[in-house]
Amino acid sequence: VAIEYLTALEGDFWVKLRGAGLTYSYSISDSTDSQLIKFSLFKCTDISAAFETASNIIVDYASGKTKISHIGLENAKASLAYQIIRGRSSKLSKCIEVRS
Repeated sequence: VAIEYLTALEGDFWVKLRGAGLTYSYSISDSTDSQLIKFSLFKCTDISAAFETASNIIVDYASGKTKISHIGLENAKASLAYQIIRGRSSKLSKCIEVRS
């Protein structure tokens, strides 16, 4: 949920990284197997400034300096739920898959 919240369209990463022209895109992913979180920047104009900005965003949320929006949190939960559901197959989708 935290990753969805941070990387949401028009969220802090979008506005402060992409909107500021520091990077074209970014991603955060996690691995439960390795227990690591991976942060990536794509087509970066200033790598050190983009990394520092991203770090500051996370530190500000972790310290409580930046408050978590209730609506943003609910949207992040819904987005994550959709991703999980979308990845599941149903009996109908299996029938269609077998017939194709």
